[in-house]
Amino acid sequence: VELENRSAYPTPCRLEAAIYGMDGEEVGSVRTDLEAKGWGRTDGALTVSLRGCRLWSPDDPYLYKAVTTVSVGGGPADRTETAFGIRGARFDPDEGFILNGKAVKLKGVCCHQDHAGVGIGVPDAVNEYRIRRLKEMGCNAYRCAHHPPSSALLDICDRLGMLVMDETRLLSSGEGPIGELRSMVRRDRNHPSVVIWSLGNEEFHIQKKASAVRIMGTLTDEVRALDPTRPVTLAVVFLDDKGWTEGLDEAMLPLCGGLEVMGFNYTHAFWDKYREAFPRQPIVVTEASSGLRTRGGYASDEGRCVVFAMGEAKPESRHAEEQWKAVAESPYMSGIFLWTGFDYRGEPVPCTWPAVSSQFGVMDTCGFAKDNFFYYKSWWSDEAVLHIFPHWDWPGCEGRPIDVYCYSNCGEVELFVNGRSQGRKAMERNCLLKWEGVAYEPGVLRAEGVRGGVKLACERRTSGAPARVMVTPERARLKADGQDVSMVTVSVVDEGGAVVPTAGNLIRFEVGGEGRLLGTGNGDPADHMPDRGGCRRAYCGLAQIIVQAGTKAGTVRILAHADGLYPGEASIEAHA
Repeated sequence: VELENRSAYPTPCRLEAAIYGMDGEEVGSVRTDLEAKGWGRTDGALTVSLRGCRLWSPDDPYLYKAVTTVSVGGGPADRTETAFGIRGARFDPDEGFILNGKAVKLKGVCCHQDHAGVGIGVPDAVNEYRIRRLKEMGCNAYRCAHHPPSSALLDICDRLGMLVMDETRLLSSGEGPIGELRSMVRRDRNHPSVVIWSLGNEEFHIQKKASAVRIMGTLTDEVRALDPTRPVTLAVVFLDDKGWTEGLDEAMLPLCGGLEVMGFNYTHAFWDKYREAFPRQPIVVTEASSGLRTRGGYASDEGRCVVFAMGEAKPESRHAEEQWKAVAESPYMSGIFLWTGFDYRGEPVPCTWPAVSSQFGVMDTCGFAKDNFFYYKSWWSDEAVLHIFPHWDWPGCEGRPIDVYCYSNCGEVELFVNGRSQGRKAMERNCLLKWEGVAYEPGVLRAEGVRGGVKLACERRTSGAPARVMVTPERARLKADGQDVSMVTVSVVDEGGAVVPTAGNLIRFEVGGEGRLLGTGNGDPADHMPDRGGCRRAYCGLAQIIVQAGTKAGTVRILAHADGLYPGEASIEAHA
């Protein structure tokens, strides 16, 4: 505890701390007396012994609460509450990341802060929606790229069970950057979700200089003084595929070898070579697998800013499955952080204007899943998964050969077109399946598999014409606090209720009652419609609106309509 005394005279104080479990029961307490020096800061240490602790983990994010009070002259002077978790975490050069005594592979993503409809002014409930979507994918780790996150985001990660790489942006020992680093560590060090500090990203301007080693040493010492419990890393990228084997990056080795945990951005070919050079240093892949693809896009079209990356080699990275397979099958690798969890504004490569957002995400800017979401869910989660693509809407292309892909954790998968088998294939762990040149005919594309004795099926049906708009709130109840939000999926569907994957209808939104329309989005990387407008085109059949509660309890009414389609409506209850 740090006490600040703004009196000019030394002041006797009593410090007390009580620890509570999530059930509200006190599980321990301690008190001590000290004298706070005049006009300055005084450190006080309190030690509490707890028995039968429940350990925090992504699967069981159990939180305790410390209530700390300061008394002066027999009366309370200050009080603060601190949520915390109890867990053991370390990085090992041979076994990777160890949590509570067990090896746990970090299945992570890098994330910028922005979201469709709201930009970087992200309400807490939107951040919670994003973390829940990542957890649904099987993700257990989040890298704050490339800046410290909001405190609210870390609170959510603590509560939902998401491990965090907390990052500052400037690799500099200047007074300003060091002050920002100290502020980040002091603010975030009680969060059980935070397991490692990152001190920078791809510092090309300095990473080969001798001064980089001294700067990293200074910053590491600053972190150690405030938090001796977590290691420090730096996200490093080697500038040439030939690496130090031909002397091109030898200048970087003193910097890399001095890191507590080596952080690799991409450069898959270096991982094993680096381990040979530094066998006693833990390694984590801080950034990799930039899987460029557009949600719902199955033929690259530069003019429409559509990217379909299957089968194409990209200079940014190897294919996602190759990199994850290498990490999964190497015990010494602590884990991987994908670039990125969600699309974000900026970096529209390989496209140019009119593209305005990236396409690296496993999900688009709205949090709608791209196909590779199901690749990771297959191998990152314990759920049974069977997912095939592309869609089966190709008018005028009868007889055309179409490659069909499958993400699944079934042992074998069989593919059918209108009931006729296209062959059965065995699934290798951490891989995917492909049926080349399947002749298109309208109807039903169906895959069947078995996992754990349970039969699974996935279908892609040729859809009918757009018939109506469907409105599906992610949450049906909100707090009437003027802040809480619900993410609402708006779909264009045919008469049978199936989403039309090629639909791009202009949809108008009306939100009434005790709520308001906060923003809209659709995941289209080239969409220029205003986020705060009352309309949005569907993109590949989907759009999203963000509805925010008012300050009065009551019903929030949502109406979505498009020319020539039956309108969709839904309601959300706001409660005090």
